Amino acid sequence: MPSLKTLGQFPPLLYRAFSRREYAQQFMNGIIRFGNIYYYKQIEDENRRDRTEGESHVRYRGIDQQGMFASNSIYILCCHQTMDAVKRNSLGTHIVLIRDPKRFAEAITLGIENLPGKYFGGAEGCAIEYTKGHEVEKRPSGYEIARLAYSQKPEAFRSEEEFRFAIIRKTSVGDFLTVPIEVSPDYFEYVEASNNCFEEGLA
Repeated sequence: MPSLKTLGQFPPLLYRAFSRREYAQQFMNGIIRFGNIYYYKQIEDENRRDRTEGESHVRYRGIDQQGMFASNSIYILCCHQTMDAVKRNSLGTHIVLIRDPKRFAEAITLGIENLPGKYFGGAEGCAIEYTKGHEVEKRPSGYEIARLAYSQKPEAFRSEEEFRFAIIRKTSVGDFLTVPIEVSPDYFEYVEASNNCFEEGLA
């Protein structure tokens, strides 16, 4: 019986964009690559780089409430909640539709069970909050501040409508973590997205 538990609330559908068809195919074959959250602080693509990634920040009664994980062991898989968000941000023209995100997360959790190393819980689904630096009405708990370290981004990224799957590992394995999962034909659908599609969507 699995010892890890899938966490979070999940939308009915999600979209994952890839720059190359072969990467999309690997994904649909069940080879799921997560990126270290701190990797996104330094990537070359300025449209994707977030120098505050992995850090939480809200203000309560004018006082900053901030936090971050002590180790670089958080791995994330970033998706979009709508096709409009995919078109607006143009992060890849090869799109995979995830038909059942919760089921997908459960498959990831099972995949983690077969990997070496220690994990703190299973895959967690996070609808990103675009509240970094915002004033809040209620003082956040220590747990809430820690969770915001991987589920919060600045307002400037709101157009991405991001939903991510997060994995917390005891130790880092570098910039990327690959999780093989069992897939069935109804998990995914490849969405043909041409350059014209993105131009029409004002990406």
